Order: sequence, then C-alpha cells, then structure tokens
Amino acid sequence: MRLLTTDQGATMKHAYYLSEDLNELETVHNELIETGLKDSNIHVLSDDEASVTKHHMRNANPFMTTNVVRALFVGACIGLTMGGLMMSVPFVFGFSASLGSIPFTLGALFLLGFATWEGGFVGLQKVHPKFIKVLKRVHTGKHLLIVDYSENKASLLGAVKRQHPALEPIYL
Repeated sequence: MRLLTTDQGATMKHAYYLSEDLNELETVHNELIETGLKDSNIHVLSDDEASVTKHHMRNANPFMTTNVVRALFVGACIGLTMGGLMMSVPFVFGFSASLGSIPFTLGALFLLGFATWEGGFVGLQKVHPKFIKVLKRVHTGKHLLIVDYSENKASLLGAVKRQHPALEPIYL
C-alpha cells in the first residue's frame, strides 16, 4: 500500500489485487461503489484494455508504472552538479574578468534543463521497480485492480477480501 495526501489533508492508501477474471473484478468494482467508494478511485491495469472498458471499469494510466519521477530527480541532480561545475569554471581559470559569467550561467541552466529532460525521458522507458513482478503477471493474462481509499474506508476492503477469496492481494 502506498500513501498519498489529498488536497483536504486526508491520507489516501492504495490497495492492489490480481485476478484472472474481469467479471469478478467488475463485481468487486460495483460492490465498492455501492459501499461509498468513488468510481474515480478504482482502476484496472490490464493488457486487454478494451475488455476492461466493456466491463464498465476505468483503465489505469500506464504512466503510473514508469520510473519517471525518480529519473527526473536523478537527472536534475546530475544537471545541478554539471551546472555547478560549469559555473565554477570562470572563477577557477580567471575568465570572469574577460568573458563575464553570463555565458557560463546560461550554459549551466542549459545543462540543468537538458539533464532533467533526459532523466525524465529515460524514466518514461523504464518500469518502476515495484511494478516489475506484477507487470510480468499482467502480461500473462491477469488483471490488476487498483483501489485508492481513505483510512475510514479500509474496512470495505476487508469485506471484499472475505467475499472474494479468488482475488490475490498484492503488496507493493
């Protein structure tokens, strides 16, 4: 389960369940909505997106399985380091009097932007480490149900586990 803070300050958690049967997931989806969960908080990650839509459920955004946020951060750190080195060049070699620091500042900003962009680009192409095992199973025909819930709705998920023993809870 992951934690996410909403605008209202409530902490949202995520629960993940694997199933081979979309009909069962649709039943779980409908039960969760009947008990007060919003439709926008329930998604299904599947290779068969058309069938998920036919079962009146939301497809999960494949962007969430990428490692883009971490890669952006790493790229920005590399860009800051390279930019810092570039900013030190005029002072170390005495160019600040003749050339000024503006070309080096612009170069440093360019390096920061490029490294951050490149990090994000690489991150979009990589699977987030916590989803690697789950995505292998999704690619073999299973479907991942993702439920976002607040602390006061946690008991609903316990009831779902009891009523649907075929659902396999996944802990990421």
